[in-house]
Amino acid sequence: MNFWGTFTILFTLLISASSFAIEFDTYLPSSKNNETAVYIVMHGCKQVPSDILADTRFKELADKYNYAVVTPKQNIFMNYDKCWNWFLPVNQYDVIGSEITTIMSFVNRFKRNNDLKNHPTYAIGFSSGAAQVMNLMACFPEEIDGIAVHSGIAYQGARNIYEANETISKGPSASSKQLVYRMKTCSPLSKWENKSFVLFQGKEDSRVVPANFNSIKGQLLGVMDIQDDGLINNSHILSRTEEDFDPPLMHSYKYEYYGLKNDNDLHTYLVEDMAHDWSGGPVRIGRNDPKGPDATKIIIDFFF
Repeated sequence: MNFWGTFTILFTLLISASSFAIEFDTYLPSSKNNETAVYIVMHGCKQVPSDILADTRFKELADKYNYAVVTPKQNIFMNYDKCWNWFLPVNQYDVIGSEITTIMSFVNRFKRNNDLKNHPTYAIGFSSGAAQVMNLMACFPEEIDGIAVHSGIAYQGARNIYEANETISKGPSASSKQLVYRMKTCSPLSKWENKSFVLFQGKEDSRVVPANFNSIKGQLLGVMDIQDDGLINNSHILSRTEEDFDPPLMHSYKYEYYGLKNDNDLHTYLVEDMAHDWSGGPVRIGRNDPKGPDATKIIIDFFF
């Protein structure tokens, strides 16, 4: 076994033993009722829940739009930069001790304790948090009703630390077809229905390059394609539209919409001149780009 393989196994064992140290910030809206949804909001590297919540304003808007918020916090002992370890095999499957299983266990307990058991759940993430959202979607499709992935990585786009560094800077080395079949490995018998997927990507992002955005889009479309007739042949696409927007004093962007069978839909936003920042929102240097389309408002509108 090579160095990276051995290192990944040892690191995986450490992470598995430490995942229970994940902490959670939660918020329950005062307007809670039978229509209250639950948003899982995943921060990126070098962030804590208060950072992603300030960037996105999801907690600030929770009462207005009637959703609860669960924001997991990565433990610094699990990752020095507070990144989610999305690239480790243990965190790409529903196994005891994995980060994603720990997160979903807490979310389900939170829902039971607050009479939200049968309410819809949406997962939203930025950067490493977005990569972790893809892991959640792959492994818990029966519990996740929709996802918003901002500057993320395809599920199993990397399966060790070395591949992770290569993937974020160049895109996955696996083919589109391989990525599609990989996403079905965690929950192969689940059928995806009534789900909304929203993707955002800065075209000038040099941290998580746009090739990853394209791989996520292809992976999600491919999974839903296979479940239609067992083939990757675009038989599941009912409609597709593409539109370019050039608002004054803002970044231009390309929007794509895919209407799919089984009441699924995919929306994508590729933003010109935007780097590795959350699109829209308040001015927070190195965290937000207020010239981008308001990702938070767009996400709420799709999930509301």
